Amino acid sequence: MAKLWVCVALAAFATAGCGVKQDGGETRLTIETERWDEAVYEVVDVAFELQCDPAGGTVPDPEQVCATLKAHPEMTDPPELTGTCAGSDGIPPNVTVRGLARGRQIHFGVRGCDLPAPRGNAAELWLVAVGLRSPVGSPEPPGVEPPGVGGG
Repeated sequence: MAKLWVCVALAAFATAGCGVKQDGGETRLTIETERWDEAVYEVVDVAFELQCDPAGGTVPDPEQVCATLKAHPEMTDPPELTGTCAGSDGIPPNVTVRGLARGRQIHFGVRGCDLPAPRGNAAELWLVAVGLRSPVGSPEPPGVEPPGVGGG
């Protein structure tokens, strides 16, 4: 009987890591948001793909975004919404994230004015990740200003 338990324990130990990445599982996400399009003078929908381990997708810098995900768990697990602002079409932009995050199925939407603050921070981090916001202290990327702002 003891031999059976040793075999079961060894089998469990040997297969424990099968198919699971070291960070807890596969990450493959679709990020959808809005941006101001000067050509049509309106808010348009945009979508990006991200995968980690190995890093890839259509976000501007997949390796950096994957590193940011590890440093900011609220990006894939935001706290429950307690408040938000009224805003208007695309201001502030809604960010919808869906797919697998560390092996867990997720689907949620966040905005920069959401409360509690870590939830709003998640939206801002996603906007930086897809190149629609600059990191704090940097100039805004071109073409992201709403109407009536900037040179337009």
